Amino acid sequence: MDLGISTAQGCRFGSKPTLKLFGAALLPKRGPWLMLSAVLLASGCGLIDRSGPYGVAEDLRVSQTKPYSSPAPLPSSAQPQADQSYPVVETQVSPAAVASPSETYAYPQVDSDPASQAGALDYQSTPEPYLDLAPQRYSSAEVGRQLRALIAKRAETHPDWAGQLDRFYTTYGYQPIWYRGAWSSEAQIAAETLANSWADGLPPRRYVPAEGIALEQAASLHAVARSELALTQGMLLYLPELRGGLTTQSRQGLPLLEAALASGDFAGALERLRPQTAQFQGLRKAVLTLPMDESAKRLVALNMHRFRQAQTSSQTAGRHVRVNLPGYTLDAFDRGQHVMSMAVIVGQPDRATPTLSDRIVNLKFSPDWSVPTVAASEDLLPLLKHDAKALVDKMGLQAFRNGRAVNPLTVDWNRYSASNLPFTFRQRPGPKNAMGGVRFSLTNPQDIYLHDTPERELFGEKVRMISSGCVRLADAEKLASWILKSDQGWSRAQVRRAMQSGQTRIQPLKQPVTVDLVYYTALIDRQGGLQLYPDIYGKDAELAAQLGL
Repeated sequence: MDLGISTAQGCRFGSKPTLKLFGAALLPKRGPWLMLSAVLLASGCGLIDRSGPYGVAEDLRVSQTKPYSSPAPLPSSAQPQADQSYPVVETQVSPAAVASPSETYAYPQVDSDPASQAGALDYQSTPEPYLDLAPQRYSSAEVGRQLRALIAKRAETHPDWAGQLDRFYTTYGYQPIWYRGAWSSEAQIAAETLANSWADGLPPRRYVPAEGIALEQAASLHAVARSELALTQGMLLYLPELRGGLTTQSRQGLPLLEAALASGDFAGALERLRPQTAQFQGLRKAVLTLPMDESAKRLVALNMHRFRQAQTSSQTAGRHVRVNLPGYTLDAFDRGQHVMSMAVIVGQPDRATPTLSDRIVNLKFSPDWSVPTVAASEDLLPLLKHDAKALVDKMGLQAFRNGRAVNPLTVDWNRYSASNLPFTFRQRPGPKNAMGGVRFSLTNPQDIYLHDTPERELFGEKVRMISSGCVRLADAEKLASWILKSDQGWSRAQVRRAMQSGQTRIQPLKQPVTVDLVYYTALIDRQGGLQLYPDIYGKDAELAAQLGL
């Protein structure tokens, strides 16, 4: 399978687009910077697979027209709902667009299973049958004696795991759980679940022997006991990670396995441990139905882990805004219903927009702009050295020292550098102000917020990592109108006049609007298609290394 991924877009004050904001004639055009950004992004944008383990189409590629098709629709509980949906963007799954090698997602190679450090599955080098479906051959007492011997041997190298296994089988009088003269239906469910654990974003090598799960007759009593023990240990490790992800402590598996076995519905108990959100279930469906190699499965697994760990705002209670940074998109919801989507610009890599959950507490119309310290020293100072008069006359720039206004035209800017700049800077409200006509004020200490921009042409860029960290909106007027219509009864015409007035006005909200800035590189869109986005800030590689994927 070749999966080609087209990049989206990004933001920053110090980029050449912002230099353009302070006078396009002052510095060269931004072409080299954008070309470098595209080169940097291209290394994380594709997936390759040649044959699918589930008998689905041989090639899965990305086009701009239609989502992947699956043999059967998602169950109603897994269908992406409006509150979990994402807009259609330019990366749909269908036979088209071959990815170049530079667009392939790369993940660190793991030489050994990190779970082995905790005593995870300790199999002999000689392959033996893993699951015996033969008719009754050995008694529970015989298998129980073999289990005692195997666990005692395990204690020599992995005492923690041996202790858990001993406590588990002691509860059942050292009788086998999965094998009672023949393998139970729960045994078959457990074996199949562990072998296909990629569907839950979990690597099977953590839970099953290297030779896999062979449904064949066991050759000896020892083989039956060993398979029984492997199923138990695999499930003890798998169940807590099924619920909480790869960082979950394995010792939580004992109560989970006991509860699942006692439920009378083993398969149902497993399903209830999985996250039930439409996004998680949709990604799970994609792994089961699309031909993916392990690199592709790792990519989806990383995002399934993020959904397990997500602590974002409820999308069913009132108004909610979500920005997916790698997708360069904003989505708004009202009581779970999707309201709008728009393109955004985000922070460039060295001034990355952070992930966070916050609230819009007021709208600041015709805002002034206090230039951030980093942007002032790295971006603005070179422009002042080149032509301070243009910045003052055309852009409305003001300078301050120790809180007192200073005429920028009387300062010898060549005396200063990023390390000794004693000035702060402010841009007056107006049509060329970097904040545009409105700022959506948040409460976070990083001074990250959403805002308008006069540089409309930048939303046509494929790579939109351009800002100093804040999020620029393609249609700030539309978002402001939606917020203020229900909160204050404003019309769109009122919003437009406030944005264009040139007089700064802060409009507090009666009901703050929740905002989540999130980082997902694999999502299910509103049409059920799998969307893949480039790892713009390298967070996939970091998380893969952390989880051992």
